Amino acid sequence: MNKAKIMIVEDEVIVGKELKVSVEAMGYTVNAVVKTGEDAVEKAVQDRPNLILMDIQLKGQLDGIKAAKIIRSSVDIPVVFLTAHADKEKIRRAKLTMPFGYIIKPFHEKDLKITIEMALYAGKINAKRRQAEEALQKAHDKLEKLMENRTAQLASANKLLRQEIDIRKQAEKSLKESEERFHFLADASMEAIFFTKDGFCLEANHVAAEMFGYDDPSKFIGRFGTEIIAPESHDIVKAHMLKNVFGTYEAIGMRKDGTRFPIVIRAKEMPYKNKEIIRVTSILDITERKLAEEEVKRISIENDLILNTSPGMIFWIDKKGNFIRVNKAFAKALHKSQDDIIGRSLFELYPEAMAKGFFEDNSEVIESGIPKLSPEFCT
Repeated sequence: MNKAKIMIVEDEVIVGKELKVSVEAMGYTVNAVVKTGEDAVEKAVQDRPNLILMDIQLKGQLDGIKAAKIIRSSVDIPVVFLTAHADKEKIRRAKLTMPFGYIIKPFHEKDLKITIEMALYAGKINAKRRQAEEALQKAHDKLEKLMENRTAQLASANKLLRQEIDIRKQAEKSLKESEERFHFLADASMEAIFFTKDGFCLEANHVAAEMFGYDDPSKFIGRFGTEIIAPESHDIVKAHMLKNVFGTYEAIGMRKDGTRFPIVIRAKEMPYKNKEIIRVTSILDITERKLAEEEVKRISIENDLILNTSPGMIFWIDKKGNFIRVNKAFAKALHKSQDDIIGRSLFELYPEAMAKGFFEDNSEVIESGIPKLSPEFCT
């Protein structure tokens, strides 16, 4: 049985009791029944219920709309408004708080149950979406930091290489010191770095050993490059190595224990030990970035599911009056498929006078950003 916590905010004692009985009969827990907006804010912060049923018309300094706005900004709990009647201004104010639904008093048990279920589900999906966005942002920030560090390291390496050109004719001691500085930079990198000739490894840094599950980078020496690459990526990696193709591309790496993980590969040519030209390859583990992208994709699919299972008619329309996206309920009301509507304009789907009125309302909302009640879009 669903044990979601629901708080009721209703200044009419009898209505509040009726709501409590109905909500509990549906299997939910009513954590509190309060009468004022001030008490609602305090209990919401204190108890953190999963959903709040909020009467718009509350007595006191905080009506239901003001209380919902404060709750949304502080603890972001879904709110469903209860109302017997409200003027256009109150409806406009209520919409700005982005409620998860409305229940008209006197309420019907079926409507109440459906609204609560939809609001709880939408709230859960909304929370998951925020978590996915936060995870993606963290991955993005981390990647940016890695790129900043890499850029700084490359700038430092380039400076050292220019210095090496000036001192190329110095004694073997100077050359040895130069090689030591170069290896220090490689090991300080946050990426795995491999030095290869004709596809076979000459050297690797310690990050490479850690990334692919080896205890010593010397274990790579003499091995062909594709031995640390999953079979499904062999062809593309081998083509880049043997045909001297440079640039950035993605592949699947394979650790010593056989586990696979997504990587980004970059390669360039450079002199090796001041003699022959070799291939230098850097590899970055992008597992976290891929997981964040998959989570955002999954949330997007869930949002599409909510959109198309909503009984309400929902659509997106651009400044020119063309439909960008519609849900199934909207398409059904027009007796058309969603694909038949998307890309078409108001003037193709409605009589000219009606379409003109819809277009003017739409333009006003886009310009002002303020919601506006309009006549039904469906005929």
